[in-house]
Amino acid sequence: MAEPGGKTKAASVAAVLALGAALRLWALGFGMPVVSNFYVRPDESLIVQAALLFFERHGHPQFFAYPALLTELCAVLFAAIPEEFAANPSAYFLAVRSVSAAAGIATVGVVYLIARRFFPWAWALSAAAFYAVAPLPVRDAHFGVTDTLMTLLVALALWMAVRHAQEAEPRSRLWVGTSLLFGLAISTKYTAVLVAPALLVSALAGRALIQDARHGRAFARRVTQAVAIAAVVFFALNPYILLRAREVLDTALGMIHVFYGGAAGLPESAWSWSGAALQVLRPLAWGPGSWLALPLAACSAIWLLRRGERTPGLAVLAWGVFPFLLALLPFRHPLPFRYLLPALPGLAVLAVFAAFRLARRRRLAVPVAAVGGVVFLWQLALSTVLVSTLAKEDTRTLAGQWIAANVSRETPIVMLGAPEGEPQVSESAASLERRIAYVYRLYGEQSGMIVSELYRVLQAGAPEGYEIYRNPASTEAPAGDFLLVVSEYPMRAVEGSGAGGSVADGNVEGRVKEFGEARERVEFDPINGPMQDASFDPSDAFYLPMNPWGKVERPGPRLKLFRMTRTTLP
Repeated sequence: MAEPGGKTKAASVAAVLALGAALRLWALGFGMPVVSNFYVRPDESLIVQAALLFFERHGHPQFFAYPALLTELCAVLFAAIPEEFAANPSAYFLAVRSVSAAAGIATVGVVYLIARRFFPWAWALSAAAFYAVAPLPVRDAHFGVTDTLMTLLVALALWMAVRHAQEAEPRSRLWVGTSLLFGLAISTKYTAVLVAPALLVSALAGRALIQDARHGRAFARRVTQAVAIAAVVFFALNPYILLRAREVLDTALGMIHVFYGGAAGLPESAWSWSGAALQVLRPLAWGPGSWLALPLAACSAIWLLRRGERTPGLAVLAWGVFPFLLALLPFRHPLPFRYLLPALPGLAVLAVFAAFRLARRRRLAVPVAAVGGVVFLWQLALSTVLVSTLAKEDTRTLAGQWIAANVSRETPIVMLGAPEGEPQVSESAASLERRIAYVYRLYGEQSGMIVSELYRVLQAGAPEGYEIYRNPASTEAPAGDFLLVVSEYPMRAVEGSGAGGSVADGNVEGRVKEFGEARERVEFDPINGPMQDASFDPSDAFYLPMNPWGKVERPGPRLKLFRMTRTTLP
């Protein structure tokens, strides 16, 4: 059957991009307006504060858990925002999320470009469509952190590396472009270095290079060139890494200890074979093609081994995917989802490649198309429900609105629980000073300084708000009338174990009695269904499982508010 014309192809690609854009832009403002709880999505505040003060500090990021490219892009964006941060924090958070959303949309197009190197346009379109609707990349494109931008740059580097490998006469400009993109990717997040094996395979590829008796020297020359270009890009964008080398090393070793140190690094993450498998399978369930993608990608690798050097582009792609999967096997983080993200564009192409090969057998063409259609529609439904739930008003927003409407500014507020679970409540300058002191106690000197930066900016804006006390002992709570706020992680509340902070035993009612007499109770509960199958994690501060369908009505923690009176000291 003849391929359709160029206009039809362009319209089809545009439709897939539009679908991907709709899912990524819908609910981009979740959890807003941001008032004083800057942890709606953990780690966003780190990017915001570094970008906000970027020019004032001459580009010093103050922390090195992430490289600086996203911070630098956002610093330029922030210069175009007319309002000061203290007047409208939401605009700054939304700007960072917009970068992620744009990168996520662009990645859909790059998946199509990579796939087009291996099979006809209709199959390439299906690879892009599977990536466009996969729940994990859809969800993470809403977050103003480094993962989605890094994934785009990794995918672009793979595309260029595949093109270089497929050229009969590899062109220098393709290799230079690949190296530049590699440098930009690791300038966004260090883990992009795992795409390096794909570049090594690409450096070996090309018929002219293989047939050249001096191919060993040519290979070494290309690798040296790639390392040099990537290093120049990386250090040009991250000069403070050279100036603060010891601090960078300590940060890197600390992250390795947490991620790969087993129970010694993170007590709930002792290594086991089943745990290692779940590190890959749990996030893979929400990637393009779900669990079917892994065996299909493995089939592509088997085909690659059989065909040998005649498929150098496919070899490049495989080496750009599987290192990210293998790195998760010893990985000991309770929330591995986003760490698989850079593997998903290439995984979508490998999976569709295997499906394409299977469909060439007449008896399998219809079953392959049927299974593909069912998986696509199922993942589209999952992503739609996920994003529509994310679009609902957060419990932290609802609780803040209730407090603003029903609690006078003269009434002090006592908050129990983790910082991420607090309602969006405006604070006085004195309250912000107490918050900063609390953060220093909670995280230590260095981390406390970093986490407090945005609160110092807010404090300088002369805010007017409530007096808030965080996790005080019952003897330290104010006398008379006050509002007591208890935040809980949903799954921990359901299981009966505490939410951390001051509610360690999960006995909320008993804890409330320690503070006095409760005269009124108001609850904001995101849970609306049975929780047996929900994918909540005890340490997850997203407050939204990957499968909220019928279980969760909106994002946010379970919040319980009590009007309290205490007339006698305990």
